[in-house]
Amino acid sequence: MNIGDKTTVVIGYTLKDTEGNVLESTEEVGGVTYLHGQGLMIPKLEEALEGKAEGEALEVHLTAEEAYGARDENMVVKIPKTEFEDVDTLAIGEDIQVHDGQTGGIMTVVEIGDELVTLDGNHPYSGRDVVFDILIQTIRETSQEDIDALQAHHHDHEGCGCGHDHSESAGGCCGDSEGSGKAEGGKDCCGSGGGCCG
Repeated sequence: MNIGDKTTVVIGYTLKDTEGNVLESTEEVGGVTYLHGQGLMIPKLEEALEGKAEGEALEVHLTAEEAYGARDENMVVKIPKTEFEDVDTLAIGEDIQVHDGQTGGIMTVVEIGDELVTLDGNHPYSGRDVVFDILIQTIRETSQEDIDALQAHHHDHEGCGCGHDHSESAGGCCGDSEGSGKAEGGKDCCGSGGGCCG
C-alpha cells in the first residue's frame, strides 16, 4: 500500500536545522500517526510523502515559508499581569493558552516584567529552513474510528492553535490562533515543538 487519501500513516522523523542540529525527534516515542490528506501536516511535507511506500526513507528540505512560516514580530504581545489567573506560577519558556473570547492559541512566555508579561505567538521554528529525515513505518486504510478520533481531537482543541501553528495554511490542525487577551494556564495540547504537524 502507498500513501494517499484515506490512509493512516505512522512515521518516524528527525527534524533538523540546515546546520544539522536536531530540533526534535520521534526516537523516544517510536513514531507519530497522521491521517493523510486531512490537512493535518505541513502541506509540502505531506506532498513529499504522497505515493511513498511502507519502509521508505526520505529527506525533505523545507524553506521557512514552506515549514513554519516567517517570523512575525506582530505576534509578540505584552499583556498586563492582571489579565493572568496564576501569574505567580508563570515561567519563561512556558507555553500557555490565550483567548480573547473569539479566537485563541498557544503562546510562549518570553519575558516577565514588573507589570507586563511578554508572549510570543510565533512557532518556535518560525523563520528557519528545516530538514525532515523520515522513515515510513506503517500505512493502512483509514477507518471510521480514525476519523472519529480526529474529529474528537479537533473538537476538544478547536481554536487552541495546538503545536504552536497559527494558520491552516501553515499546516495546523486546529486553525487560527491570532488574538490575545485573557490568558489561562495550560500546556500545549500537542507538544511544544510542533514537528511534522506544524
